[in-house]
Amino acid sequence: MIRSIVIADASSLIALDNISELDVLRRLYNAIIVTPEVAGEYGLETPAWIHIRAASNRSRRHLEASRLDSGEISSIALALDSVDPLLIIDERKGRRVAEQLGIDIIGIVGVLIKAKLAGFIRDPETLLDRLESVDFRLSDALKARFTSDDPIH
Repeated sequence: MIRSIVIADASSLIALDNISELDVLRRLYNAIIVTPEVAGEYGLETPAWIHIRAASNRSRRHLEASRLDSGEISSIALALDSVDPLLIIDERKGRRVAEQLGIDIIGIVGVLIKAKLAGFIRDPETLLDRLESVDFRLSDALKARFTSDDPIH
């Protein structure tokens, strides 16, 4: 199923950029949407295929008590404002909040599994090592999921 709304949190952009695989998002989804807060956390100029859109204040207020950081709040709020979005998010608490709100989520490992299966990854054998080398924490369960080609999100 091709999603028309794919929203990314900052950690996924940063991690993929750090291992020179940011283009995987474009190849998988054509376009990604981020909030101004996420663009700020990313800290680099976003490519033209990453669109910036603000979440509504109404959706933000819904998340005020969540104790998430501003990028996560804005990303989840934007997903609440959207029809049938997919949210790329890895932080455990943010994932939990998004799931409780009925938002479809996928993590960076799920994205990379899809990219690997589609042939978009240049060097899948060292991908997890490269992620860990840039301080992206991966559990043994996530590593096992990558090697089993299970893109569950």
